[in-house]
Amino acid sequence: QVFSCREAPPNKFLKRKNNNTKATLSSTFLQVRQRTMRLSTQQLSELEEQGFLVVENVLDPARDLDPILQEMNQVLDLLLDDLVANGTITKEQQDAIQSQTNSTENEHWRFDHRLCELIRMTGNSFSQNFDFSLPKGLIDPDAPLYLGRAIFELIAHHQELLECVQSVVEHESGEEETNNDDDDTTTCQHKKPIRLYSNPVQHIRLKPPASVGPVKAERGSVKADATPWHQDSGVLTSDADETQVWTVWIPLGSDVDEFNGCLQVVPKSHQEFQTVVPHCPLGAGILSIPDTLIDKAHVQPVPMKRGSILILHRRLFHASVPNLTDHLRSSLDLRYQPAHQPTGRSYFPGMVVGHDYKNEKDTAGAVHQDQKEQELEETAVSVSHEEWQRLWYEARRILSAPENQEIW
Repeated sequence: QVFSCREAPPNKFLKRKNNNTKATLSSTFLQVRQRTMRLSTQQLSELEEQGFLVVENVLDPARDLDPILQEMNQVLDLLLDDLVANGTITKEQQDAIQSQTNSTENEHWRFDHRLCELIRMTGNSFSQNFDFSLPKGLIDPDAPLYLGRAIFELIAHHQELLECVQSVVEHESGEEETNNDDDDTTTCQHKKPIRLYSNPVQHIRLKPPASVGPVKAERGSVKADATPWHQDSGVLTSDADETQVWTVWIPLGSDVDEFNGCLQVVPKSHQEFQTVVPHCPLGAGILSIPDTLIDKAHVQPVPMKRGSILILHRRLFHASVPNLTDHLRSSLDLRYQPAHQPTGRSYFPGMVVGHDYKNEKDTAGAVHQDQKEQELEETAVSVSHEEWQRLWYEARRILSAPENQEIW
């Protein structure tokens, strides 16, 4: 069985220690980080009814997103060196790519201009080099993975982001603290601590502009054309059909709109279809809902500002529009769920994020899970950045073995 976070003994993992953390942080930083982002009753009701919700100003682009792009620029530097070394491009072509940017540009434009030029030269998107999950199909033992500290910190420790998600997960589970919209106070209900888990089906999505020309298909990659209609639960294995997983979609490099590839949704489709609908293979690992199920009269685009997040129900029909601009559209697909439920990728490593609820009980001292759920929670632990990297490299090693090629 493939080694993963949930299947390993707890003592093999490093737990994040928060003791005395505040003493090392500036008071200004603490004031920012202590800003509550739990969703209001009105927001939770809208999300429950519509199946999607945009929450603005959850992230600080300079603090939270630019460090990710800085790491991706470093990955691109190494990639260009490797492509010269293996003869894919010449040194002159590398110099031409590097000349597309200058020191005054921000991290997004440095990445945008250079990667688009590389795509024009090679016809390859190189999307796997900038992803923090493994591709579908046959996995090479040296398949590239981007596992930088900045993306790890956003996924695992971003307070405002995790507060938003925590309130959503608790609301669906019926155990929540709700903010009263009228007086901005909090109503405390009987609350069971829910350990929030980072589902490993997560990606950095790079949608290059159509103007760069044809792009060689990488399995599961987003191309310049429209991403087909799908449910996020439709790409998980069937053991996770009932998992309460929520998608958090984040514009990474720039604002998104109908011109550069924003998402579009069918509001309330998660209520109309109470199960995972059939998804048809389109090749290159891409699945799609049949067009006959899409209510095109009610399709709604979702433009977003950088720093906002889009929360999606797992059964909501959604897709993305083509990127018709001359610039790259980049985004993050993050997913979270309760720790005691299947992830739909038992062979990929997830992790507990945010508050460590290990061994916590409710006010009556009773644990609410059944025995199987309790065992899953007790073996799901938070990990360090270094351990997270090691787990993904170990998963890659195991899945690339000839005897495991049929797993994925």
